[in-house]
Amino acid sequence: MFGMPRHHEARVFSHPIRILAVYYAVALLWVVASELFLPNAFSLIDRLVFILITGLVIGFLLLVNLRAVQQYAAQLRESVLMSDVYFQSTAQGILVVAPDGKMLRANPVVEHMFGYGHEELEGRPVDILMPDRVRGAHLAHRESYLRAPRSRPMGIGLDLAGRRKDGSEFALEVSLNYVATKGSHPLVICFVTDISERLAFERQTRQAETLNALGAIAAGIAHDLNNPLAIISSRSELMLSLPDSGNPDLRQDLEVLRRNAERASRIAAGLLTLAAQRSTERGPVNINELVEATLMLIAGELRRHHIGVVVSLDRNLPLILGDSTALQRVLMNLLMNACDAMPAGGKVRIESGPARDHAGMLQLSIADTGAGIPAEVFPKLFDIFFTTKASGTGLGLWLARRTLREHGGQIDAESEPGKDTKFTLTLPVMREKEGASAQRP
Repeated sequence: MFGMPRHHEARVFSHPIRILAVYYAVALLWVVASELFLPNAFSLIDRLVFILITGLVIGFLLLVNLRAVQQYAAQLRESVLMSDVYFQSTAQGILVVAPDGKMLRANPVVEHMFGYGHEELEGRPVDILMPDRVRGAHLAHRESYLRAPRSRPMGIGLDLAGRRKDGSEFALEVSLNYVATKGSHPLVICFVTDISERLAFERQTRQAETLNALGAIAAGIAHDLNNPLAIISSRSELMLSLPDSGNPDLRQDLEVLRRNAERASRIAAGLLTLAAQRSTERGPVNINELVEATLMLIAGELRRHHIGVVVSLDRNLPLILGDSTALQRVLMNLLMNACDAMPAGGKVRIESGPARDHAGMLQLSIADTGAGIPAEVFPKLFDIFFTTKASGTGLGLWLARRTLREHGGQIDAESEPGKDTKFTLTLPVMREKEGASAQRP
């Protein structure tokens, strides 16, 4: 399995013929030598007859043995073939490493996992699969393991990471198995598993549990804050509406008080939305009509910011099954973000149409001509409570992603610093059975 010569079987089958040929060659040399040095010991005919008979006996024994050899070779070939099939087709990554750290063989799972082509890893040091920062420590671990080899998980209690060919890293688990081979150096068999998806799922599960607990606390806090905040806001507006008392500092303080009360109210409303249960009331939604209704609601805000809107909607799009209020909240948030991204004015382009790479889905994109999203901000864009705005809550985009996922869709962002930013919403179209169920009274 791990390096048997390809012509091994051919050499096995040729042994009987070679042995018999060597025997006859040596015997003929003996006949010639005996004729020269012992001409009267035996007649030439006797020698040839003796050689012929013994050759036939040897040939018969070799022929009988050849059948056993063929049977053994067939079993060996089948065993090697099945071992190779298991090695190539298993879903587990398998890597065979020599004691000096060079890789002897890697199955396709390992090659795909680390981004290498077929047989690109063989003969190279296993260190290339590790981040630079851990290579020194790995050498010490390998030497320690070879002093007392045994089958065990590698790096218990450690966060192991693999390094792909493109330099990116991912979390992994490794189990080691020590194999002593005859006539060659021992081998270390490494079973490698990419656990990045599992860790991501665990993080999402923990985050969901944390958010559920946080939501219950937030709901109580927001409920208790709403009443005093409403009183502060209304009293501030009332005092501002009174004739000017001649004290500009007092009026400025009241403006600050009112603005911060409104901001606190928005945060409380966001916390209530965070704590809200998922809506089960869904019905047929025309995404184009939802866009037009949202633009009517926000038209004044867009004009105030000197923002033009270019709309290109596919009127043949099918309906979707969803919560129109939640989806409109997503559109409103994206459009308000676009306004904030273009304080000096600009354009927003809204397009709808079938999803190009997803059958049975439609897409809605909202692009602005703002300054773009900085590279260091982009990975955190949909994180809860992350915001770059002085008055932001960090809930808008997180809630947008949650809403899209609850509808079986997704939201993606594209942006480069100094260039346009585009958000794309992908949603599943409504099936006939869903439409019939939604229309029942």
